[in-house]
Amino acid sequence: MNDLKPCPFCGHDAKIEMCNLRVYDKNVSTTVIRADWEVRCTACFTSKSRCSEYALDNENHFHTLIDGRSEAITRWNKRANETIDISAENGNNNMTNG
Repeated sequence: MNDLKPCPFCGHDAKIEMCNLRVYDKNVSTTVIRADWEVRCTACFTSKSRCSEYALDNENHFHTLIDGRSEAITRWNKRANETIDISAENGNNNMTNG
């Protein structure tokens, strides 16, 4: 999902970008990469951000552990009269954010 709603405060367009990238060695067989994703209004600079976490194993297989990009988009697009179900994103079955 890449469709961003207009800014809820000023109505201008928003964009998403990676604003920070960090590489960690979690153990000898996996490299962990963390990336911060930020959705930001192009006019008033209101923003929502979330962190993604990826793993790169010794066989160069890339795995998404936490999809912060999708979560940032979902949270940006949420409006006050809506609730979102983030259970699939966090691995929980009964969590909602209203």
